[in-house]
Amino acid sequence: MAVTITVSDWTDRFLTFYAQAVAESDPDRRWLLWMEHYRFLPFGDTAEAESDARKLFEVAWCQYPRVLGRIRRRGGVTQRQYTRAIQAVARELGIEHADVRLQLGVGFLNRMHYAAAINDQIYMFYPVDYDYEDPELIFGNLASLAFHHQKAGVQSSVEAYDLAEQAMVQGVAVHTVQRACPGRSLSAYLQANDSWVLQCAAQTVPVLRDFVDALDLPPQKGLLRGFFWESDYLEPERSGHWVSHLLAGKLLSTRTLAELSSIRPEEWGGLVRRTCLDLIRELGGIHTGEPVVWAEAHQHGRPVPSVTS
Repeated sequence: MAVTITVSDWTDRFLTFYAQAVAESDPDRRWLLWMEHYRFLPFGDTAEAESDARKLFEVAWCQYPRVLGRIRRRGGVTQRQYTRAIQAVARELGIEHADVRLQLGVGFLNRMHYAAAINDQIYMFYPVDYDYEDPELIFGNLASLAFHHQKAGVQSSVEAYDLAEQAMVQGVAVHTVQRACPGRSLSAYLQANDSWVLQCAAQTVPVLRDFVDALDLPPQKGLLRGFFWESDYLEPERSGHWVSHLLAGKLLSTRTLAELSSIRPEEWGGLVRRTCLDLIRELGGIHTGEPVVWAEAHQHGRPVPSVTS
């Protein structure tokens, strides 16, 4: 297996920008310096993308002073962390050759890490300004998402709002990283906390039903954000990650991770729907209290007890 990792560290570029911008009181002048010395535009190099990036920059600007120490330390990231995670994920997904371009840099203090598969290369961005509890899991997650897109023949895009696609790649990522970087809790792999896991488990059937209903709606940014990032109307928030975890777990009973990541995108919609409906039928007899036992079994790696009537 040949996985090459080329690292580009933009931290010094940010520090050069900041040294000049800190004395500027004019927001427009600060943004011009950002574009001149740093030019971090995570949404693309268009007028709209630049406008979106500037909005995030204006919010983050006053918070940069409190994280300068972390930025200068490159977020404490080590070569061992990203190398071990990326290579282990590649093994789990059956990746034989990969050209990974990892960019370390400063984002907008909003946990904006991302990865993309573009042609034959994998691009990953890791923000050294954010205080991640376990960077190795983040690198593993990014690698899985991008490798999955590459194997399935999908060009990664920030404009991809398809729920089935997100459920497939996020679910495979959770299980891949569990195997590639063992020893953590389920909540850590889901980038959540124990109370969120228990809350999702207690509402598993309605969460699955909501997700199946949403699959019938046209792809839209707000819908995807509601299930996978934040929501004013869905409870619990980010419930799409719970659905993804269950979906991939169910599919892994008959397939390997390498096989799941090779399924073509035109099959994702029907497969996600059928599997979610199967899970709803299997869990239809859940009684009060049983979801907690079920979640605790997942959390500690024990066999899941039967929850059907």
